[in-house]
Amino acid sequence: MKQSPTKKHYHLFVITGLSGAGKTSLADELLNQEGTPLKLKKLVSYTTRRPRPGETAGKDYFFITEQEFAALQTAQGFLETSCYNGNFYATPSTHLKNPNWDSNYLVVTDIKGAIALKDLFPDRTKLIFIDVASLEEAQKRLINRGLDSLETLEQRFERNLADLTFFMKHQNRFSLAVTNDNFANALKELYNFISQVTKPVQ
Repeated sequence: MKQSPTKKHYHLFVITGLSGAGKTSLADELLNQEGTPLKLKKLVSYTTRRPRPGETAGKDYFFITEQEFAALQTAQGFLETSCYNGNFYATPSTHLKNPNWDSNYLVVTDIKGAIALKDLFPDRTKLIFIDVASLEEAQKRLINRGLDSLETLEQRFERNLADLTFFMKHQNRFSLAVTNDNFANALKELYNFISQVTKPVQ
C-alpha cells in the first residue's frame, strides 16, 4: 500500500553563494512560480540594514533596529546570525523550533549561516551554492547593479573571494552547486533539484 508523505519528509533549502550571483532573484522566482508542486515557504530573514529601493518589509526582510535585533537574539529568536558590512542578519527560529514542520522552507543566507543551519538540521537541510563563471563576472554584476558605494563594492569583492575559498573547503556539505551564467537554465536546475528532493516517498 502506498504511504502518504509525512512531516519527516519536509526540508529546508538554503541558498547561498557569491554576492552578485543572483541568489535572491533565483529564490524569488522559485517562490513566485504558480501551478508548481514545490510548495515552498520563505523564511524571511531579519536585518538591521536599511531597505534598498524596491524592497518590501516583511517580504524581502524584516527591517529592525540593532536594539530590536539584540532583544530577539537574547530571546533565542534566531537560528543563526551574521554581520556583513556593519549590518546584522539573522534567520528566524519561529517556524522551525517545532520538529513537526508543516512545509518545505527556503531561505537565502550567507555561506557561514548556511553551514550553521546544516549543523542544526543535518538530515533536513539541503545546501545550494550559487556561483558565476568567474569572480570578475560577479564584480561586473555588482558594479552594474549600482546599489553600493565604492567602499562597499570593495568589501563585497573581498568577501566573494573569502566565500569562494570557504565553499571549496566545505563543498562536500552542499547538495547542489549552480553556475548562474544563464538565469533560465539556473532556475530550471534549481527547480528540478527541489522537485526531486520533495517528491513524496511511496
